[in-house]
Amino acid sequence: MRKGEFLWEGPRPSNYLWNKMLKSYRPSREKGKVLKVLTILDILKNQDWLTQNGLFSFSDGNIFFKRVGLQRVTSHCSWDDYILKKGQCFFRSREVCQLKGVGSSGLELFGPLQKGSDSSVGSLKECLSVIDSIKVKLKQRGDKLSFLELSHLHPSLELIEKTGSSGAEKFVFNGLSQSDFFFQQKLFTELNGFYPLKLKAVMPSGHSYSFQLFKSSYRL
Repeated sequence: MRKGEFLWEGPRPSNYLWNKMLKSYRPSREKGKVLKVLTILDILKNQDWLTQNGLFSFSDGNIFFKRVGLQRVTSHCSWDDYILKKGQCFFRSREVCQLKGVGSSGLELFGPLQKGSDSSVGSLKECLSVIDSIKVKLKQRGDKLSFLELSHLHPSLELIEKTGSSGAEKFVFNGLSQSDFFFQQKLFTELNGFYPLKLKAVMPSGHSYSFQLFKSSYRL
């Protein structure tokens, strides 16, 4: 199945993202079907339908994808853009991730880029080593670690399928995966739940999904 077999609204995805999607999802061929790469603007434009069908919730300007936990959806920040740019050369085989530590003073320190895989955000051992290094650097500045965020590239395709004259739509979402949540929980447990830990999935189309574990959510 080739992307050229379909009509497209807006830019078409890369061959890599298209072929990767086909391993788990194949849009059906229907006369007049139009495909579109999903953006955060499409989520906002269809918020009534998405709310009615229990897929999203919208509150006080926040957008939440309701899968596994409430995954917050946001437009790319400068850090997301950096992760996306640096990960481009790995699109064919790997994800990349990066840790950020925030001190009590608000000081932000970033760890080095790490290579992940299709099945894991990154290396648990490397992440723990980076966190130890961030803690030392903060201590040298008279500060201490208060918050952690692990951002990773999530090179997957999200689509809207529009069918026929009625314009009936179907949405294909790919937020944080079960393996992402497993890695986050494992890292959080290794840290004894001492620091709030946010995990973010950076999508290629301009938005990100995130979920945060708090110290109060830790159980032995």
